[in-house]
Amino acid sequence: MPPKPAPYTLTQDKALSSVQKTLMRTWDEAQEAFDEVGESPLSSQFTELVETLTEQATYLISADTAAGMYGLHNQVAGLLNVATGLKNLMEEVDFYNAFNASHLVAAAQLEGGLNVHILNAYHLEETEDGRVFLEAPRNYLTQDDHMNPNMRAAANALVALGRINPKVIEALPDVPPAALLGTDADEEEGLE
Repeated sequence: MPPKPAPYTLTQDKALSSVQKTLMRTWDEAQEAFDEVGESPLSSQFTELVETLTEQATYLISADTAAGMYGLHNQVAGLLNVATGLKNLMEEVDFYNAFNASHLVAAAQLEGGLNVHILNAYHLEETEDGRVFLEAPRNYLTQDDHMNPNMRAAANALVALGRINPKVIEALPDVPPAALLGTDADEEEGLE
């Protein structure tokens, strides 16, 4: 009599592979959502504000030039300083992250949109003409072999949507303890 086959065991590698494959199948859906949103709402609003400030400063400079004096110099300087400050601010890492967050929210809020955690699994990249495209998810694990929190959140969302088996979550690595919200460790630190 042949030996009984060993029961199927879901290893950590198989669980990670399941999440990866499901996210790859969801990639087109996510790209369509970002295509529908277009430019980051926050980015477009700030860009429009900088353009408005610059146009107004140009108008005032033209008025001063026509009058042959610098009667509006203080107003021009104020507009240009604010426009320059905003432009510089928009180039900072925090603003880049805020623009991405704005994109994520807008794409997730579309009718029938994907869960924001699934969308966050992809890497947003921007072309020179301002078009956003998604790169495949990467960095599923941290350097110390914990699951990246954004990937765990995406996996949880995939389970909630019925796209992967709940047993997959049980086989995935834990997230780093510092990434957990509302843990006892957080409460103890708050008491110190």
